[in-house]
Amino acid sequence: MLTHEDKAMLKERGMGEEEFLLLVETLRKGADPADLVRPAVPGDGILKLSDEEAEDLENYWDSRKQDYTTGKFVPASGAATRMFKDFFAYLDSGETTGDITRFFNGLEDFAFYPDLGVKREPERDDEKWALLSFMLRKEGWNWGALPKGMLTFHREDDRPVTPFEEHLREGALCLGGGEVNIHFTVSPDHKDLFIKKGQEIIPFLEKKYPVNYNISYSFQEPGTDTPALDREGNLFRKEDGSLLMRPGGHGSLIRNLNRLDRDIIFLKNIDNVGTGSYRELSAQWFRIFGALLIRAKKELSRAERRLRDNPDEANHDGARKALARWGGIDSCGGEDARTLLKRLNRPVRICGMVRNDGDTGGGPFWVIDGRGNCSLQIVESAQIDKSAEGTEEKLKGISHFNPVFIACSPRDCSGEKLNLEEFVDRSAVFTVEKSLNGRPLRALEHPGLWNGSMAFWNTTFVEIPPKCFNPVKSLPDLLDKAHLSEKKG
Repeated sequence: MLTHEDKAMLKERGMGEEEFLLLVETLRKGADPADLVRPAVPGDGILKLSDEEAEDLENYWDSRKQDYTTGKFVPASGAATRMFKDFFAYLDSGETTGDITRFFNGLEDFAFYPDLGVKREPERDDEKWALLSFMLRKEGWNWGALPKGMLTFHREDDRPVTPFEEHLREGALCLGGGEVNIHFTVSPDHKDLFIKKGQEIIPFLEKKYPVNYNISYSFQEPGTDTPALDREGNLFRKEDGSLLMRPGGHGSLIRNLNRLDRDIIFLKNIDNVGTGSYRELSAQWFRIFGALLIRAKKELSRAERRLRDNPDEANHDGARKALARWGGIDSCGGEDARTLLKRLNRPVRICGMVRNDGDTGGGPFWVIDGRGNCSLQIVESAQIDKSAEGTEEKLKGISHFNPVFIACSPRDCSGEKLNLEEFVDRSAVFTVEKSLNGRPLRALEHPGLWNGSMAFWNTTFVEIPPKCFNPVKSLPDLLDKAHLSEKKG
């Protein structure tokens, strides 16, 4: 199956032959759908805080944060290409969609409008084409080839603000003062852009807040790339005969997260940023989540210590109660002390959930996980077999979705760093249908970073305000209130 050249290529990538063949076997078998039990809702899997509880937690964070090492982890390697799908089609064929119309109708409200240098809005088709060509192609701003983190999303202090800068601002608000540690996963092709932008804005931000930034970067490792199969089920090879290896999805970033040695890590996507009061609110809820995480860790650690020192029935019961509250496990019935101690010594995460008003995103569910437990999981639509009996009824009960708003701890109850790769559900992979140069292929993606890659973590879901979820999937999304100067509304 594997040629000498194949084996040399895998070795260069840092992937063993056995690991590669296991990925191929998994791809041929296909992914098993999630075993849904019921949706998680407030009162049954989702914690809803009162205003008084939220205020108490925020004060608790302010009084305790100095006792912990903290950081922020931001997946930022994706290019902005998908933001501009309709716009490239317009440049190629003149096809006008709703996004194109909304863009030109709202042009003067975009944060980047003052930087275009146009004296009036374009009216003729050739003027519109020229403006978009300047924005997206390499002869101009080249936005079509840039990462999202380097685009102008907002405007503040009469200057353009990128998502990269917004994460630095938000980091200062939820982690500062003192040192603010933020880690970005980026493409090797874009790292220099982030470093240069940091050199431009960090001195300004350090005076504004004031804090000291420690910014670090990493890449998605080639050893996490995955194989593909052709229509006949054979290994997909490129025209030169070499194996096609594709990026394995954001689940590959569990390795990058695993290298961060912090007590508390906040995780959020690069494009989910707001300006003004939206930024302040997100930072506030990260502080609340930090406090919840500290309290969860304390309660789990106390239960673990008592059970380890004296495994009597009372301490068994205390461990079960701690796991019911912070573990995201529906029932811990007759488990022995050894099993309970293992469950208590998992990584811990607090995950934000937003009420579902039509936005897409992973849904919170109780599922039968890869170890046979009924546990809280974030389930993507691709993991759901909608034709299975009873699934339609379960989907009707969904009230919230996952905006990727997470506070987590990679340490056990004794404060020792855990190996996060030991808590991945390797069976929770994704298979996707793609094509290369017109040739169809089936590809494999690793378990999602906040799905299968965190399947065996102690988990708590918490409702957060909708204003904490402000993603930018298409260019006109920047006309939403969260991205406009608040004096404009």
